[in-house]
Amino acid sequence: MEKDFTYSIRIRLCAGEKFFGPGTVTLLLNVDKTHSLLAASRLMSLSYSKATAMIKNAEKHLGFNLLISRTGGESGGGSELTPGARAIISLFSDFTLGVQAGADRLFKTLKEEAQKLPPMV
Repeated sequence: MEKDFTYSIRIRLCAGEKFFGPGTVTLLLNVDKTHSLLAASRLMSLSYSKATAMIKNAEKHLGFNLLISRTGGESGGGSELTPGARAIISLFSDFTLGVQAGADRLFKTLKEEAQKLPPMV
């Protein structure tokens, strides 16, 4: 058995379809930095329509708004995160860290036990 192997986990929230994950979190954090969904989508090389669809899909499944948007005008438009968006980012981050920590513990056991198995002949 190869002695240096790893594992990977992809964590997404789903309701028949993926609706929230690391990409959505990054998009929201970029909105928080830039105060603009358009600018946030550009930072990720996403089309504005894709970014809008991601936000609307997440909002539909979560049941609350993620962004407060202001339309343009003399002072310009913009977007900011709702308290719900900040809460779900924090909850998702905590969940992801917990899953990773548990998986790391289990993987360590798997790897130790796998090393004890007889080699191929």
